Amino acid sequence: MTILLAEVGELRRVVLSVSVALVMSACAEEQAVRPPEPPARLQATDVSSLRVSGQQDLGSAYSAWLSPDGTSILYHSESGPCVRGVGGSAEHCFHGGGRLFALSAASWSPDGTTLAFTDELALGSEPDLWVLDVASGELTTLTDDGVDRVGMNSQELPRDAKVDVAPSWSGDGTRIRFLRRESANAVAVMSVPAAGGEPRRHGTIDTSWADLQTVAWADDTVAWLSGPPQGGDDEVLVAATTGGQPRKVLDGEYRVLSFSPDGNFLLADQRDEELNAVEGKARVVPVRGGDPVPVADGAVMYPGWAPEGHAIVYVEAPGTLRVVGKPGAAPRDLHEQPGLRAADDDSIDWVPGGMLVSLGEDHPTLLTIDGP
Repeated sequence: MTILLAEVGELRRVVLSVSVALVMSACAEEQAVRPPEPPARLQATDVSSLRVSGQQDLGSAYSAWLSPDGTSILYHSESGPCVRGVGGSAEHCFHGGGRLFALSAASWSPDGTTLAFTDELALGSEPDLWVLDVASGELTTLTDDGVDRVGMNSQELPRDAKVDVAPSWSGDGTRIRFLRRESANAVAVMSVPAAGGEPRRHGTIDTSWADLQTVAWADDTVAWLSGPPQGGDDEVLVAATTGGQPRKVLDGEYRVLSFSPDGNFLLADQRDEELNAVEGKARVVPVRGGDPVPVADGAVMYPGWAPEGHAIVYVEAPGTLRVVGKPGAAPRDLHEQPGLRAADDDSIDWVPGGMLVSLGEDHPTLLTIDGP
C-alpha cells in the first residue's frame, strides 16, 4: 500500500508539473502576441449649459493661482507672496527670511489646505522644498540642505547643493513629488512625505539639467520640455515617474504643459522670446502616442483643463472666454471683456463652480460658473 500511494503521489506531481508548464507557456504566448495598449480617445463633455452667473473682484495682484476647491488664492502683491481666502479671510504673506520663491511652479494639495513650492533658482536662491499651511500661514521646509544662496548662473552650483524643483502632490495628498539635480547630466525623480520625513528616490529622467525647462505631472507620468534655455531644438518628452526611457510627444517650444484630469492627454502651449502668450499654438497630444490636436481654430490663448473630463476653456484674442467640450470641437462663448486673460499669464484656472481670470492689468477676478 505504501508503494502504491507513493506511485500515485508521483503521478500527481507529474500531472501538476505538466499543467503548470502548460499554463505558463500559454501565458507567455499570450504576452508575446498581446497588442500594445491603444491610445486613449478624447471624450466630449457636454458644455452646452455652462454660463457665467457672477464675478468677484479679488483685489490687486501681479499674478494669482486658485486652489482646487476654489476657496483660496495664492498671489504676488506689493507685500510679496501672499495667500488668503477668496471670501476675504485672513491674508498670510510669507518671505522665508528673505528667500525668493518660485510661485509659478507652486502646487496646491488636493484638498486646497497646503501649498508646496521651492526657492527661485533664477534669482540666486538655492531651491529647497517648502510647504505653507494656508489657514495659519506656517511655513516649513522639507528638504533643507544647508545651502541658501547660489550664483545667478544656475549651471554653476556648489557640490553639496541639493537643488529641488517642480513640486507636485500625489493624488492622495500624502507625498510631494519633485525633481532633484544630482549632476549636470542627471535629474532624479524624488518624493517626500508631506508631513516631513526622508526623501525617497524613484528613478531618473533622461535629460541634462541645463536642458530641463518646464515640468508637468500626472499620477504616474512626468512630462518636460527639453532644450536650451534660449530656444531651438526643443522637444516635449514623457516618462514614468519611476524613470525609464522617455518618449517624445511634441517638437517645439511648448513652455506651458498640463495633464488632463485622467492623465491620458497633455496640453501644451507656446510662448514667445519674452515669454508672452502666442496665439493659436496650443495642442493636445495623447500621452501613450498619437497625433496632436489643436485646441480650437483661431487665436487660442491661455487654455486650461476642466476639473473633470476633456473640456478646455481658453481666451480667444482679444478678450472672449470660450469653451470646447473636447479639443477640436465647436466652441461656445462664455464671457467677453477687452483685455481678458489668465490671472497667472499661463492658463485659466477652472475648478468646480468657478474660473480665475484677469479682467485688467493685475486684476484677478473669480467668475462663478453654473452648469455641469
